[in-house]
Amino acid sequence: MKVTAEIRAQQQVIERVRNFTPRLRARVVETVERLTIGLQRVVMDQKLSGQVLNVRTGRLRRSIGQSVQQDGTSVTGFVSTALAYAPIHEYGGVINRISKAGVARLRVDAKGNLLRQELNGEPSHLAVFARKSHKRVKEVPFEGGKSYQIRMPERSFLRSALRDERSGILQALRGTVSEATK
Repeated sequence: MKVTAEIRAQQQVIERVRNFTPRLRARVVETVERLTIGLQRVVMDQKLSGQVLNVRTGRLRRSIGQSVQQDGTSVTGFVSTALAYAPIHEYGGVINRISKAGVARLRVDAKGNLLRQELNGEPSHLAVFARKSHKRVKEVPFEGGKSYQIRMPERSFLRSALRDERSGILQALRGTVSEATK
């Protein structure tokens, strides 16, 4: 069985495809820009405002940026941060530290005995730390140089935002392509 196809008005079809491609690309770029800004807002207003991480200084939240890059065949939206401590929150991990030498200020009573914290109404073995305003204080020096680790759990704020918004992003892109190809 042999199939033969003939394109009539070939020049008109070619011209329509040429005009169609830049218009589609422009609409896709516009949609990706809008969606990228929306994802940035989700990260800042939800993920970094109590949903995943709580605001302490606001530095991480203020560092969230967005950009859209185009090359020959693709349009890519980025939501990111350049802060050095952001990856440990996003992916989790271990921080290796070495303790520094210092002095612990502990409260004492009038006789010079250490004050102890109470646990269920009974004195425990835990001493009470003194503030600068406390008068009765015993200063206890301690050595540094001991290594320890801080284990940070994964608290994804970028990847989880993208995962949460994925279906809406895909739906918006499909709608843009469908609308632009009519």
